[in-house]
Amino acid sequence: MRNRDQIRWILLDHYNPLLHRSEPYGNLILPGESSSNLMHVTDLVWIKHILGDLHPTTSHADTWAARIHQDQDAQTGLYHYPPGTHHIDEHATWQSVAALNMLARRPAHRLACVAPLLEVKRFREWCEAYDPRKSHHRFMLAVIAAASSDPSPAWRGVFRDWYDAHQDSKSGFPFHASSSRRLSPAFLLTVMRLTLGGNVPRADRIVRTVLGFQNQQGGMTRSDLPGYMEMDAAFLLYRLGPMTPIGKPAIDAALGRIGEFVQQTIADQRRLARVLDDPHRALAICGTLSVLGRHFESIEPSDAPFPWAELQHYRAPL
Repeated sequence: MRNRDQIRWILLDHYNPLLHRSEPYGNLILPGESSSNLMHVTDLVWIKHILGDLHPTTSHADTWAARIHQDQDAQTGLYHYPPGTHHIDEHATWQSVAALNMLARRPAHRLACVAPLLEVKRFREWCEAYDPRKSHHRFMLAVIAAASSDPSPAWRGVFRDWYDAHQDSKSGFPFHASSSRRLSPAFLLTVMRLTLGGNVPRADRIVRTVLGFQNQQGGMTRSDLPGYMEMDAAFLLYRLGPMTPIGKPAIDAALGRIGEFVQQTIADQRRLARVLDDPHRALAICGTLSVLGRHFESIEPSDAPFPWAELQHYRAPL
């Protein structure tokens, strides 16, 4: 992707000074805010990891991890974002565990909330209890369970069977794909399906559904800023496209339009400022850059990390 390195340096040149001014190191407080937010604190770990710039000293890694530990519940092991953050505790837990692994650190307390999911019967009941009208982020606990326990073939089969049984016959998405808002649930659940083994059923329908969501500016929504919908779509196209009879030119064209959308955003100073003010959106752009780098430039996964699909980041004491 053209200008990939330029975008990398724009993000690092903005966030690194904020990080170095944090006291203690890692206690990131954004301009205009009075205190640090666990989401932004962990966003920056992810961003620097993906961009190949996460090289903290031992003392800096310790203080960064200590800040993350402040928001963990000692009884359940869950992490918590501050009130008003539009994500549930399961998301905070998943993102924090990964950030700690990236820092070569561990949670301060075991994740007691995840341990019951290791039982095949309990896991099956837990999957069947999922309400698609509510947050799909609860499944992030299952990602931690899979990463931390070397699950049995029976455990893996529970999720694969559940996923396959709930695929929408028309869109290929888990459950119904009424709009592009279903992209994020489809992304997370399909990443799990891929991670636990085997090809994804109806991959061609998933890819065609994603292609149908793309608009003229290259995005998946009406927003003038790229974000997680674009990242999710890019990964599904990149990963599932080769499993389908859909031609490479169609996949290349769709991913190219996503890349152009990102580049146009970065080139527009007002839109860029809005991205930089929101580290969580900047993280999505980093993920998108990794996918596009792998697809168009054949960059090795080790040099273009995509932590959302890499189980080793979610190991934790259960």
